[in-house]
Amino acid sequence: MIKKKIKLTILAYPDAGFLQRVLLIFSRRKISLSKFRFEALDLTQELYCQLELEINEDLLQNIIKQIENLVAVKNVIFDVKEMDFSITN
Repeated sequence: MIKKKIKLTILAYPDAGFLQRVLLIFSRRKISLSKFRFEALDLTQELYCQLELEINEDLLQNIIKQIENLVAVKNVIFDVKEMDFSITN
């Protein structure tokens, strides 16, 4: 299965539980994040969350759908950084 290094960016409206709900989506699937950045300069303005991880494309699409269904999420953007062509069973 081909894994890709993905940079996932999430823009959201202010919401107290947003960050916990996003991280829970990954922890339930036991997906580790290689980088994580969260910005909220003012809690009355847009929240910005950026994650980097290695994942296969099928699972990525499921995760994006689940993130988009969260109440506060405004937009989800992903960018493929690198592809890993190693095959694992």
